Amino acid sequence: MAIQHKPSRVGAGSSASHERPRVPRPGGDAPLRGNHRPLANVRAVAARTISRVLRGRSLDDALEPAARLRLASDAAMVRTLSYGVLRELSALQWLTVQLLDKPLAADDDIAALLLVGIHQMRSLKTPAHAAIHETVDAVEILKQPQLHGLVNAVLRRYAREGAALEQRLPKDPAVRHSHPAWLVEMLQRDWPQHWEAVLAANNLQGPLTLRVNRRRLSRDEYVKRLAEMNIAAEAHPHAADAVTLAEPRPVEKIPGFVSGQVSVQDASAQLAVDLLDLKPGQRVLDACAAPGGKTAHILERADVNLTALDADGTRLIRVDENLRRLKLKATVLAGDAGEPARWHDRKPFDRILVDAPCSGTGVIRRHPDIKWLRRPTDVPALQQTQLKLLKALWPLLKPGGRLVYATCSLLRDEGDEIANRFRLLGEDLRVVPIDAAWGEKTEHGRRLAPGGAHDGFYYAVFEKKP
Repeated sequence: MAIQHKPSRVGAGSSASHERPRVPRPGGDAPLRGNHRPLANVRAVAARTISRVLRGRSLDDALEPAARLRLASDAAMVRTLSYGVLRELSALQWLTVQLLDKPLAADDDIAALLLVGIHQMRSLKTPAHAAIHETVDAVEILKQPQLHGLVNAVLRRYAREGAALEQRLPKDPAVRHSHPAWLVEMLQRDWPQHWEAVLAANNLQGPLTLRVNRRRLSRDEYVKRLAEMNIAAEAHPHAADAVTLAEPRPVEKIPGFVSGQVSVQDASAQLAVDLLDLKPGQRVLDACAAPGGKTAHILERADVNLTALDADGTRLIRVDENLRRLKLKATVLAGDAGEPARWHDRKPFDRILVDAPCSGTGVIRRHPDIKWLRRPTDVPALQQTQLKLLKALWPLLKPGGRLVYATCSLLRDEGDEIANRFRLLGEDLRVVPIDAAWGEKTEHGRRLAPGGAHDGFYYAVFEKKP
């Protein structure tokens, strides 16, 4: 039985009357049954979460039912299972195909449950008897009790044959590293010396990095405080306000988070504030502000007159919440940065940050659903959006002012390619070289690969000639 794949759209639609599978070895071990224990419920919720993503929903949206579970530990386990399966989806699907002889739709709840069961044994090292028992019990919760035997037999067969199957895993990097083939090809093109390391890093959990609010305390003071509390952490070598924790923890258990002394923000994102080269009294625009991390960092660094703009009014609620927690003030506006006439007051800005909408390929390690929801056809449309924003906002910049263009993308098409097109549009534009110890130099900017304390990012800096 094979899992049906849709090459142009993962999990996009499934037959409502597809044939129910049969076990390749009829008979075999009888399915393990039991009451609907919490562990079985966790696996059912995880399976539904994964199938929702494969039908096109974001992982954040798909995880909403998990937040309603009675125990926080159960919700955390659903997240662990969902993230883990999506990180190694292609490999898990290939393994499942070897254990079946008729197709299940890729976005079927039971197909997702099989992935959950195999992932537990394969990567979480859950003892086979426990993984099989609890996963089989989840079948009834998914309201397909007739498939107890199928799930039981497939998982037991993996427990017996998994090691041999892993040896046969195809060498195709799209399978071994669980990335769509189009993305593998683009990374091979754009990162010819490092593409395998980038693929591997995308499948590792990113660390928890904090941004210390220097208006409240110094980074050295905060690191010392953590040490006194026996919390292992280290200061980042290049992001001046960044502290990376050795072990992740819920935000409510991060010392100083609730009181506004620290915020959660990846080290790569924290580099934007240095590139802006802020001075007191400047008029600054954060053009794509939500959820507000860079907005807050700007205000923590300098006494500036800041406008936080975003096209999505509902996402600006997060910006406002962050500013309130940190006791910072900004002008928060809902508006399209590509149409300044609708919101701009005709007063020019000294600094503009354009953290542009992009493919998000640099943050896959934190959002593994990006691999399966993004399409290659999305990139040209995003390029158009990025250029539109830069062209629309450039006239709002004062002579001598600075604009920073940023994307959390690994693709040259959303980095140097856009910077090159933009620099050719006006004689009053100068590309500012980024001299830094982080990342690697590109023709027009600087980029970072994912790994360690860094998400993948691209930066370019432009100044308007006086």
